[in-house]
Amino acid sequence: MISAFDILLYGLCLALLMSATLAAIALYQRFYTAALKRIDGRYQVADALSRTLRRKARTSLDLQRRVRAAQAALEGEDQRYQKARADHAEATMHGLASVSLLREVVLVRKPTDRRWVVSVHNKHVKRAAASGLIHPRLPMRWAQDNRFLVWAISPDDARAKIGSAYPRGDAFVVSSVLPYKE
Repeated sequence: MISAFDILLYGLCLALLMSATLAAIALYQRFYTAALKRIDGRYQVADALSRTLRRKARTSLDLQRRVRAAQAALEGEDQRYQKARADHAEATMHGLASVSLLREVVLVRKPTDRRWVVSVHNKHVKRAAASGLIHPRLPMRWAQDNRFLVWAISPDDARAKIGSAYPRGDAFVVSSVLPYKE
């Protein structure tokens, strides 16, 4: 026969078994939750890295496009520079030794334009040279007339073109505009 002690012992064992099971479940949930947090943290780090890589890739593609555009622009400038060098060599043969290569590249040329020799000096540099001083920003060659070969329709147009490169506001003075003689 089952005594009251056996029933009490059986109930106590059952309570211990249930509490051990509940403790095991709580421990499992704690480890499971910690593991999920670690995994979630790793996913967040991976997502952040992925976003950073995508942003860097977009920046890299943008930089590659800019480099290609700059290379194309340089090729165009190089062709214009070679043309200006040829014009400079031709002008030098005719006694225009101070023709500026850069101005030939910068100024726009139309098919109807004629050649003009434009003389330019800087009045501040000229005044400084007359006083025996040195201008702080410009070379002393600007005290003398610098001659440029300019392509323009008329003398006024040649004066306007050289004025855009050497503005009056910076004290540049156009001394003369003469037709180019071959």
